[in-house]
Amino acid sequence: AIARFKLIDAFRRRGRRVEIEIDEIAETFAEPEAETVSERDINRALDGLPPAQRSVVSAISVEGRSVGETAAKFGISETAVRVSLHRGLAAIAKRFGAKQFGRAKQFKRE
Repeated sequence: AIARFKLIDAFRRRGRRVEIEIDEIAETFAEPEAETVSERDINRALDGLPPAQRSVVSAISVEGRSVGETAAKFGISETAVRVSLHRGLAAIAKRFGAKQFGRAKQFKRE
């Protein structure tokens, strides 16, 4: 019993820290490369959208604008931008058979 408690005390003193060489895990935490998408793929995804949704999705997902910048650019409210973005992404996801979609992805052109 004493040995058991001594072992428990040693673990408590050590804490939850585990020492690992950084060189061993450096690649594990390397930043993932941005997904590259061709111009053709982007245009294909945007083709079926109404013009207003296409403009909003393009401004946010392709050009990297914020919701506020997009609202100012098109002269609409931020709420309207969010609704158009959501509906546009949902339509793209449905068209390409995606079961789920999350936040707007930022695409890096080739």
